Amino acid sequence: CIIPPFSKDPVYYGNLYISGGCSEGTYTIYAVDPATGLANGTVLPASGVYTGALVSFSYTPFPGVTDVRFRIKVNCEGKECISRNIDVSLKQYPCREMERCDMDSKWDYFQCYRPSDPYFAAKAIVFTYTSCDPVNYTIMAIDPVTGMTNGSVSPASGSIPSGGYPVLFNYYPNPGVTAVKFIIILNCEDRVCYGTLGTFDKLNDRERYPCEKLERITSENGTTGAGTNKTSMQIAPNPANSHVNISFDIPEWKQGDVFKIHVFNLMGQSVAEYSINTPLGNWAYNTLQLSSGTYLVRLVKNGGNVAVQRMIIAH
Repeated sequence: CIIPPFSKDPVYYGNLYISGGCSEGTYTIYAVDPATGLANGTVLPASGVYTGALVSFSYTPFPGVTDVRFRIKVNCEGKECISRNIDVSLKQYPCREMERCDMDSKWDYFQCYRPSDPYFAAKAIVFTYTSCDPVNYTIMAIDPVTGMTNGSVSPASGSIPSGGYPVLFNYYPNPGVTAVKFIIILNCEDRVCYGTLGTFDKLNDRERYPCEKLERITSENGTTGAGTNKTSMQIAPNPANSHVNISFDIPEWKQGDVFKIHVFNLMGQSVAEYSINTPLGNWAYNTLQLSSGTYLVRLVKNGGNVAVQRMIIAH
């Protein structure tokens, strides 16, 4: 629990690992009184899409609330279920006022992707001057006027060495959001402080933030179509931490064709390449050198895409 610099009310931050029978489904988080089942606070964001990764949220309790039950409802292919209940006693998490951090930052880029349901890829260089090395951080996206959370950040937390270090994350604004302020919270031993990374407005101005159309993924499981005689590619685990296994099956393999696997970041830069010399195989790829974030993995035949999949790295 902390008392944010933009509010007098305490706010609690949590991370949940939400998974289900779908590779991608929707979830809703409810905050209720454990005894009565009535709502006793505000969760932001209260709903979203899960892909088997951590989901970050904030909880602002109603005045006087000391206990809360988080109830998670999952929708998977049209089927709804209450996945789990988590009871939390707020007395375990004393709040502390925060001071301003001794830090600076500068932006490398803040760019829009995907015209429909846009998100923004961001890279900021954060300079920290603390006794901790590394120092843990959390990034929040808030409304510059109200201070309320107005979108999600992924990855929302991590650690950086003391001095100047790049921090990469994606920002997914809530519908209708046109401005955002990024707050970074540093936690060094028993000291919590905050700083402002920057404020961006007119997010819906496509002349200022032109969105790039990402290539359409041919299917969620990385295949070129239905049937067993089609080329396929699978990534596991996904999200990944230190390594992934990228398996491929290429029934259309012909002598003279050149097949490769390329890994691109969301800036369109190639970060890894693998030459395929067999129609059925596996690439064990060490991902420790990659920053946390989303990447595109492309199976290419003679320079043209055959299959594309998203790969999420969460260190």
